[in-house]
Amino acid sequence: MAEAINATISPLGYLNEERQDSAMDKFGVFLLVLAAFLAPNIPLSKPSRVGFTAGINRSWTAPFPLIHVEDGGGSSPVTRMRVGVATTMPVRQRFAIRLGAAYSRKGEISSYTEHFLQGPLIEDRVELDYLEFSMLGRVGFPLESDALHPHLLAGPALAVGISCRKGRKTARRLSDCTTDLVRIDIVLSGGGGVDLRLNERLDATLGLLYGLSLRTPFDYGDHLRNLTLRGGLAYRLD
Repeated sequence: MAEAINATISPLGYLNEERQDSAMDKFGVFLLVLAAFLAPNIPLSKPSRVGFTAGINRSWTAPFPLIHVEDGGGSSPVTRMRVGVATTMPVRQRFAIRLGAAYSRKGEISSYTEHFLQGPLIEDRVELDYLEFSMLGRVGFPLESDALHPHLLAGPALAVGISCRKGRKTARRLSDCTTDLVRIDIVLSGGGGVDLRLNERLDATLGLLYGLSLRTPFDYGDHLRNLTLRGGLAYRLD
């Protein structure tokens, strides 16, 4: 996600990337339309529980595919926080819909060289903040007991970009990005977790999710990925 890199870029490769991003955008729109169509037809019960989660995002992008940087160039992950709330609504015996909202902080460290790979390695840190609204399917394992509830989670999230800062990796303070952040993104997430019943009303939760953004943070570069480790407490309503 470096903004100025002197390198040779293939016009054909750039065209292919534009087509891939266009396909990603169309797929994201299709998912939103599909979710809006299906949501009113899902036989949801009243919420069975509400909860609060907090955790960390480990986020990065894959190396930019059209710019060839040697000696460490590419993308390195950064670790930032995530906090959110969620409610779970049963659909069938082992299947439920989990609706969530979260303040999610992501970013990366991008490495590159200037002057056609002859200059020193430069490392920029980019910090991106989002509000995310998710609708995940939750499938419980057949082995779940009364006290322990392992499960799988998968589904889309709508991410709204609210801030972007960047600067040298060693800088104490980062500046606002000079390039506009793409404000609306679709994130596909999948992972799992386990709920531990503490008492009749309270559960402790722990989970790991992998997310892939369907749009790039800016109008160039690669797509953002993140691993989210989160834990929290959930209050049972049933």
